[in-house]
Amino acid sequence: MFIDTRALLHDWFLQTGLSSVLELLMELVSLILDVISRPTWWGLSLELGLKLPFSNAYFPYKSDLLNSFTGPLLYESFLQLVHRTRKSASLNRELCDPTINPSAVRVALIDHKSIWALAISFPEWFYFASVLLFSDDKKSQQNIQVRCPLGVLEFGQLTAAAATFIAWILSPVNKSNQDTLSENLTKLSKCWNLKEISSDNSQNGMAGYKKKLKKPRFCDSKEDSTLGNKYDCQVIILWLKQFQNIMKHNETIDDMAFCESQSYALLQQHDKLFRRVPLGILIGSSSYINEDGCELLLHYAATGPEDLFGGINKEEAVSGACLVFSVTDVVTRLSVSLFETEKSGEDFLCLVKLRTGRYLLKCIKRLIQFNVDADGVPMVSGSPR
Repeated sequence: MFIDTRALLHDWFLQTGLSSVLELLMELVSLILDVISRPTWWGLSLELGLKLPFSNAYFPYKSDLLNSFTGPLLYESFLQLVHRTRKSASLNRELCDPTINPSAVRVALIDHKSIWALAISFPEWFYFASVLLFSDDKKSQQNIQVRCPLGVLEFGQLTAAAATFIAWILSPVNKSNQDTLSENLTKLSKCWNLKEISSDNSQNGMAGYKKKLKKPRFCDSKEDSTLGNKYDCQVIILWLKQFQNIMKHNETIDDMAFCESQSYALLQQHDKLFRRVPLGILIGSSSYINEDGCELLLHYAATGPEDLFGGINKEEAVSGACLVFSVTDVVTRLSVSLFETEKSGEDFLCLVKLRTGRYLLKCIKRLIQFNVDADGVPMVSGSPR
């Protein structure tokens, strides 16, 4: 039943591009894995729990990669995962000759049997890649990833892998589009990490007037978490404009080369996922960016670039609140893998919650305002209080 339900939800998502469908799919996958791993916590007897099939039985397609997606989020694990996903995607292209049946290639790359379908069910890897994309400070490797196996890993290698993974998630069909998107993401990553943000809004806007930034880094000290930067919002706005130019340029290349009936719906979802990439800055540099900067990144991810400082309607308020809860859920999972001690992980999680709390409160207050009737009487669940 789970296999059929997952396939149905995935096909539904491909046809509609609805975020709610994707979120339901991710929750379903998370739930079934949790039931398998701790059946007694869900009220099942130990005897019945021991009779449950192993997780691979619930994921008959690409099950060899399941352990990678369900394993801890480590640097070397991520590099191996990127290598394996690229290899699998390349193999699918070779098996389906695009000159004979190009639609077969598209189907093989994005249907419920594909590795892409498995990858989008584990959003923590997408967020982990976003964090790595904007991190090059070697001190951050010591602070946030002390569980990484011994060995020297260059942040340049991690950044390139992160850009490749994100580009593949956003554009799984068109290899040329993937390469272009990956290249542009890498450029903007360097722009951020080299402390240079251009005020030029052109697609080549890496030159011109530049403002200096303190290098983002992972810190959990109270001293660092209280630091503010008066240029936070101004710099982030300039950077987001450059980031949005990537989206516009990417849309002009093609429409992700999906089947015609799915192009528009998935392009909308592509836009939403694309806007969440900068949340890697919020998660990885929450001690560096003040609440105003965090609120700006969250608002951009939830509503888009149209009006970063305008009011939010009811739909956007709901979207913003849900986004904060999604981010904190992912950070909770990240904190388990990324820190050696439980206390360090809890401090990291608390800091992210602190930085996102104001925007969540703003969205909730806005929703309360929408639930007040014309006479000013507060309404709760549709009834006068």
